[in-house]
Amino acid sequence: VLNLTETIHENWEMELSGKSVWKEILNTDSKEFWGSGKIINKTILVEPVIAKEPIEENEKVNDAAVKTTKQATANMYKVSMRLPGLSAVILK
Repeated sequence: VLNLTETIHENWEMELSGKSVWKEILNTDSKEFWGSGKIINKTILVEPVIAKEPIEENEKVNDAAVKTTKQATANMYKVSMRLPGLSAVILK
């Protein structure tokens, strides 16, 4: 994630697919890269995304087809993190 402005975003959110656990592996704001070292993501908040529209599915109950409605996530997750200004953050 690149932030090419000076603005610090305390709760930057994005939706990603696949993994439910993310870890910061590079942050150019760290002192190792001559940054301030103030905006480091020790933990990344991840929540499943609930489908906005219910999805209808056909399900068999006692040999009869029954339509059911489910809220699907489709492996989508909302990731929240702190994003320092003028920096790059890489998650894995």
